[in-house]
Amino acid sequence: MQKLPITRYDLTDIINARGYTRGVEIGLDHGYFSYYLLKHSNLTMLWSVDSFQGKWANLQYDVKAHLSEFGQRSQLFLGQSNKAAAFFRDAGNKFDFVYIDACHRYGSIKQDIELWAPLVRAGGLLAGHDYIQAPGCGVIQAVDEFAAAAGLEVQITREPWATWMITFPG
Repeated sequence: MQKLPITRYDLTDIINARGYTRGVEIGLDHGYFSYYLLKHSNLTMLWSVDSFQGKWANLQYDVKAHLSEFGQRSQLFLGQSNKAAAFFRDAGNKFDFVYIDACHRYGSIKQDIELWAPLVRAGGLLAGHDYIQAPGCGVIQAVDEFAAAAGLEVQITREPWATWMITFPG
């Protein structure tokens, strides 16, 4: 694991430097990070995925309002992560980067990584939020297991609620 002297807000510099144009964010809350990615990068398309279930149902209206200024560069997928991954897989989509910030329980993040990693193109980036030690948070374990099995390096940002990043060879 390599700690980088950047924050997750520097991800847009990586996106721009690598010429990435197509990405996905899974888990949106109010949509602020999707907004930031679109505002500060050269992305031509960002899909923002969330099911907005239960007490989070009304957040979809915030997300729609925040992302509306980006027109066709922003697409909202209302549904569970596994359904979105199947939709994109069946359509033959590959992405430059995927950012996972949904449920942080071990089983959930492990499943998200397994579902979305095959949708990242060679040379692309798989990343996510909250690489932290906290009760009920299994992000570190799931990310480290995936990286070890794939023989890939995990890089993390410097902030307390770190972002993890894995670059695929290619």
